[in-house]
Amino acid sequence: EDDRLIAESCKAGVYTLSMSNGTKRNVVIKQDSRTFVIKTPWQTNQQDANGYSVLKETKFDVPAGFGTGQRVVLNLGKVEVMAKVALNGKCYDTLWMPPFELDVTDAVKPGQNALKILVTSTSTGQPKLGDAVQLRTITRL
Repeated sequence: EDDRLIAESCKAGVYTLSMSNGTKRNVVIKQDSRTFVIKTPWQTNQQDANGYSVLKETKFDVPAGFGTGQRVVLNLGKVEVMAKVALNGKCYDTLWMPPFELDVTDAVKPGQNALKILVTSTSTGQPKLGDAVQLRTITRL
């Protein structure tokens, strides 16, 4: 990205990166990753007569300080077959293959958040969303 090296980790520590030219660089990750499972109830609304699309909505409270100084990733778990996400009014591109994850750093906020997920299947299956939808922090340098 912009001709820069990006290091990302879920575990705090000092890491030594060996570069292709033989040099080494130390990277310090100061915080472990944290996980926040979205446990609030989901409201589900059928979006078409055949049952190939459902809109799942929930509101959840993110604790103060969650993700401070880190990136926040929304993980939808196992999705069948694709999902379109909106978090606090910000819409994201359609996810159509694993991992069903999005960087939501710019949309998530402390306190109440509104999440909408349009899950669409195919003519041979019902739309499904993972059992454990969650937020996860990562440190990116």
